[in-house]
Amino acid sequence: MRYLFASNLSKLFALILTMQAACSLACAQDVSGQWNMVANTNYNFILDLQQSGDQITGTMTCTNIASEPVDTISGTISPDGTVQFTRKRAGQWTQVYFGSLSDSSGFMTITGSFDHNSQGQYPWSASKTSNPEQLISGIKAETRQAYNPPDLSDYAALGDLSGLNRQAIDKKYDASLVIHDQMMARPLDPGDIVLNPPSSLDYSQYVTMTGNQDGWGGCGGRSIIHIMNIIKEMEHPYTPDLSFWYLHARQDELIKNGVQELTKTLVENYGICTEASFPSDYDTAKLIDDLGNRDYSHMPQITDAINHEAGLYKLKTYGKSTEPTVENITSMLIKYGPLLAGGSIPLVTGNYVDHISGTVSGGLVEFTRERPGEWTQVYSGSISNNIDNLYMEGTYTHSGSADTFPWNATLWKSTQSNPAQGSIPSDISGNWAMKANNAYDFSLDLVQQGSQLSGTMSCSNCEGHCVTIVGYDDGIQAFKCLNSYGDTWNGNGYFLLPYEKVAENLGYVISFENLFSDRSSTQHAFSARINVTAQKRNQLIIKVGAEGHEAKTVWDTPCQVECIDNSKTICIDVPLPSYASSVWPPAPNQWYVEITNTGPGTAKVNEVTLARLINETSCLSVGKFRTETYAAQSLPTVNQGDTAKVYVTGEGMVAMPVLMEWFSLKFYPDQFNKFRGSLDVSYPLGGSAAVADREVKIYRKSQPSCLNMPPKWTTVGSVVTGSDGSFTFEPQEAGVYAAAILDSIGNVEASSSEASSSEASLKASSIPPELTYVPKEISKVVVNPVDEMRRPTVSPEVIM
Repeated sequence: MRYLFASNLSKLFALILTMQAACSLACAQDVSGQWNMVANTNYNFILDLQQSGDQITGTMTCTNIASEPVDTISGTISPDGTVQFTRKRAGQWTQVYFGSLSDSSGFMTITGSFDHNSQGQYPWSASKTSNPEQLISGIKAETRQAYNPPDLSDYAALGDLSGLNRQAIDKKYDASLVIHDQMMARPLDPGDIVLNPPSSLDYSQYVTMTGNQDGWGGCGGRSIIHIMNIIKEMEHPYTPDLSFWYLHARQDELIKNGVQELTKTLVENYGICTEASFPSDYDTAKLIDDLGNRDYSHMPQITDAINHEAGLYKLKTYGKSTEPTVENITSMLIKYGPLLAGGSIPLVTGNYVDHISGTVSGGLVEFTRERPGEWTQVYSGSISNNIDNLYMEGTYTHSGSADTFPWNATLWKSTQSNPAQGSIPSDISGNWAMKANNAYDFSLDLVQQGSQLSGTMSCSNCEGHCVTIVGYDDGIQAFKCLNSYGDTWNGNGYFLLPYEKVAENLGYVISFENLFSDRSSTQHAFSARINVTAQKRNQLIIKVGAEGHEAKTVWDTPCQVECIDNSKTICIDVPLPSYASSVWPPAPNQWYVEITNTGPGTAKVNEVTLARLINETSCLSVGKFRTETYAAQSLPTVNQGDTAKVYVTGEGMVAMPVLMEWFSLKFYPDQFNKFRGSLDVSYPLGGSAAVADREVKIYRKSQPSCLNMPPKWTTVGSVVTGSDGSFTFEPQEAGVYAAAILDSIGNVEASSSEASSSEASLKASSIPPELTYVPKEISKVVVNPVDEMRRPTVSPEVIM
């Protein structure tokens, strides 16, 4: 959950940096390493520097323009921290960068300007950590001065930040970071409130792979992966599921390079690779100290190829923390889809009860709270007797920290018999309402016997947690939430959060917006969905391959020792091996999924489906993307110790020579508020002709209320082409329309560009040029088509 810290404290970083005076640097200061760079406000780079004496060399790699090449740079750094280097593309242009280096709280920055071909002055800046540990401690030290939301005036109100120097997957880290996002939560923009929402909504139909943190931290990261998997599945079915370990490892890498807003930067600029390519198997992540730090060097390591794959799966926007009212959550679910929700969530985490023991004497109290093997806290304070309550206040210590923290507790007199105001009470037994460090709420249940105290402290908001909200139902007045405790928790991994309990469970919600992706031209166009239920899914080994080729292992008994996964069902979408395009479409008994059950018990195969995402370049609107699928018909049960191959039913047709033809479909508004069009065909051996007596479907475009869902095309009519291939259509209402022709099994064979009825006043001279489409194979039979326009949608739609 390190992403929470970075994504919600970006302003904090900026404030800290501006509050620090730029220091004069000795020539020995080394600027080598990767810098996060922004040039002329809009262009993001990784600036990789190597310093030798006063000379610097390196590269600049643009991260938000894919077509940009990597450029080399060279320059100098002077003892006073002045940096100068040149970036050049031979025969095109030269840029000269000037800047000043500063280093404070473990954070290095360079700010300055650059010219382009000796013209103009454009701003640039770069940043990295000079000492990650110093950076973290510096942030903690400066938080009180730098972070001051309108309704907060004291650092202590933020709660315990001691977890900020823990591992990103540590629960103590989670708790501290959830507090920060909760404090950053702001009201939802009134324009985003949906006034007449549908009575229910459920995105769980798009859930495939689910995570299991097994009591470890990382609930926020796993929720992010859940959300990205759902959003990408909404965009294109059978999109490969993404890797939590990649998110974890990449965040650690980015923070060492000084990148701010870690998860926002990661999901928006770099993306997340697939689980099958970068398995989240923590069995080799062994503890190396008693602070919870682990050695991850034996887990899969990041490579250029893995980072390239991650670039296929990005988000456009990582949203802002928003106040979690029922109206806000409902509106955000409708507009954006699944949401990240964080808070104490006692409905999931439960109340934490610790035993205490101590003494009371002369109006002074002291007691100890201990979690064996974890920590010890010692509380001391004084007792006062007021008109209507008893009141205790003081400080406490936490083992391993030299700091003291405030606490107070109140016991109303109506709950017990007490002496008059001002006198020292003889018995402080009772259920006290307690607050520790101005953030954590407890029920302090005390029993006094003489001078001895015993009892319990029950915390209702000490443990930060994150979940994914996937829907709501007004009929039962509850939100449907996906947890990250595996599919055996609470029966199926989900729980219902009643509307009336939102305030006591959640502190914030965050929405996300998808970045459109097209993997159809890559090897990731080919994927498989594998669904198997066993006594535990971590007892399975799963491979996918084609006969005559090496199979690819996509699941191999993960998390049996560390971060133990006790889930039963593995439902995962995986990329097929790189040779998939050469053996496609599948022939009978060619492609298979091999499942080994290491036991105990049996493993039931529920589904094996191969899929290919197709970008129909002959389609400019309707049917632009289509997913063809091939499913296994025989789904066995695999006994303990056995291995079974599940073959996918392929095409039984004998390969035939492929004939190709080009369709040209025009569709445009005329000056009489009608649409006109024409359909022509061009032949591979030359020549073309008008297509007469061919049915043309007319579609109207609508955007589902969820902006992460693809546009919906609805049939509103059909026409038949005349002898010259022409046709007309009169729309009944304004909107965006398109024309399309279908093949014999209902797939869109070609579609026109979009046209708007509001453009009816345009003259015929504005008719767009004729569009010619790439060849379309006509001898193939598509099995089990899943057309984007016929995909299930969340309904009903909401008119915004």
